[in-house]
Amino acid sequence: MKTKPRLYRLGTGLLTAILGITIAMPSFAAQADSLTTLKSASWSTPLFSATDHPDLSEVNDIKVIPSQSLVYVKASHVEQNAHATSSTSDTNTHEIDTFNAYSTKDGKLEWSYTNLGEPGDTGVTQYANNGTVYFCNRYADGHYRLTSLNPTGKVNWTVKLPAMANAFPYDLSLMQDGSLLVSVAVHTDSQGNVQSMLKRYDANGKLLQQKVVNGYVMAASGKRIIVDASIYKNNDTQLKNAKVDVYGLQLNSIYNHRAILEFDHYDDQIAVLNDGTVLIGTYKPDEGNRFIRFDANGKITGTQAVSDDYQLQSTDSGYILYDHNIFKWYRSSSQKPVASTTLKGSPGDTSWIQHTSDGNLLITMLDRTYILNPTTHAIIAAWHRTSSDLTFDYADHAVYTNQGQGTLSKYVVQK
Repeated sequence: MKTKPRLYRLGTGLLTAILGITIAMPSFAAQADSLTTLKSASWSTPLFSATDHPDLSEVNDIKVIPSQSLVYVKASHVEQNAHATSSTSDTNTHEIDTFNAYSTKDGKLEWSYTNLGEPGDTGVTQYANNGTVYFCNRYADGHYRLTSLNPTGKVNWTVKLPAMANAFPYDLSLMQDGSLLVSVAVHTDSQGNVQSMLKRYDANGKLLQQKVVNGYVMAASGKRIIVDASIYKNNDTQLKNAKVDVYGLQLNSIYNHRAILEFDHYDDQIAVLNDGTVLIGTYKPDEGNRFIRFDANGKITGTQAVSDDYQLQSTDSGYILYDHNIFKWYRSSSQKPVASTTLKGSPGDTSWIQHTSDGNLLITMLDRTYILNPTTHAIIAAWHRTSSDLTFDYADHAVYTNQGQGTLSKYVVQK
């Protein structure tokens, strides 16, 4: 039985895709693929200048904002140092992080922002549907700053966050009401127990609440904040005293659970539904993997045994469970699935079920990627992956992808 690692942070991860595509008819069952190669892009644009070093550059994130007709690209790259002298330690190049916005219509660069903090520290970024960008980065003075950019590339506001010794990097979550939760966990003893500082800001950068809690934030989404307040043995994944605390948007404690969660550790599968339902995955060697469902008030409404490679993802009306090669849709209050879909391929090894910018579900397998309608469960499109990993996003029947070494391209996916 595979033991899943304890995670201190839940990253969204960067998904990957390729240049082949399959158009699939809506169905609730797997069907044969009919592959077609994308031979010509609607447009392509270079992400780095001729003086950059593409082999040392990296695209960290691609995000489409349909409401603004923009696609954002966050990247770290190395460029020629125009001010280099023989006395400097690095006379040829220097590292720079950029945040660029391109038109989804023609690929034209609309604006660029470079003051992102220490070079190479891309931090955590969140995107609002209206095109506002929030990022939390570390700067040379040791402090982190929470910054808001508007869709024109101008800074709305910046908040300086306290520098804390022996702390993990700051994390940033965009909540259901549009507020921002900033959290940082700090080691407090040799056993690995931690305390976390939580700060919640509104969309204008005003501090709404702050609180210090025991434990670290496992997930923050919708209107719930899930904190692992357990005591661990010898600073590893084995629980000595399991405890999960769940907080609301006002940083108020809603409920906590102890004995029912006496497993070796919690795994990295957590889903927060729109109605406040919380699903938490756990693992124990003699019982395997399972997840526990809590209603909005903390009442346990069910547990379910699952395989090693299961995945949970919230949807508008409930959640999707991948298990034993089958995707099953559940309403938040249902014990049985309302629909199921079998897709070809093996699951990807990153965060491989995510929401797209246009409200669909993106599912990445090891060798193919699917776009599914989360309400009708219909397959909208599916494309085949190659060995090349490319950062991409999808919206409105178009794929925006980083090809090769620093080229952003748009491919239209026909209905």
